[in-house]
Amino acid sequence: MVRGTLPKHVDRFLDRHGKPRHYYRPVKHGPRLVLRGMPDSDEFERSYADAVRRYPALLAGFSTSRDAASFEEVSLAK
Repeated sequence: MVRGTLPKHVDRFLDRHGKPRHYYRPVKHGPRLVLRGMPDSDEFERSYADAVRRYPALLAGFSTSRDAASFEEVSLAK
């Protein structure tokens, strides 16, 4: 990885305490996975590789649909 750039599908932001946070989310509105370490570290590279490997299984049980029918189903289930 080139210094100063993030891998594909990684989101970076500063939390309310000013600490940088990194998440992996390749699907819009999909679940996100926390990436540990800073982007230039071995820990981050391992965390990123693990997230890429685990994401398809995570998506299998997650719906990105935001329609009214699914909202009603959730509301009625309570």
